[in-house]
Amino acid sequence: MSKVYFVGCGPGDPDLITIKAKKLVQKADVIVYSGSLIPSEILKYNKKGKNMMQRNLFVKKFLIYF
Repeated sequence: MSKVYFVGCGPGDPDLITIKAKKLVQKADVIVYSGSLIPSEILKYNKKGKNMMQRNLFVKKFLIYF
């Protein structure tokens, strides 16, 4: 079974993200985020970089559907 993690990025300074949050971003297969709230430096921690979705509308539809 897959797991879902919700990670806060603090005040927006990439140096202030927790170690656990950084590890989760690094190993995530999919990242869904709000572009206005997450600095691009934090997203660069994820080396896979293919499955990043910046669509709030997508998230709302996904949550309602499931």
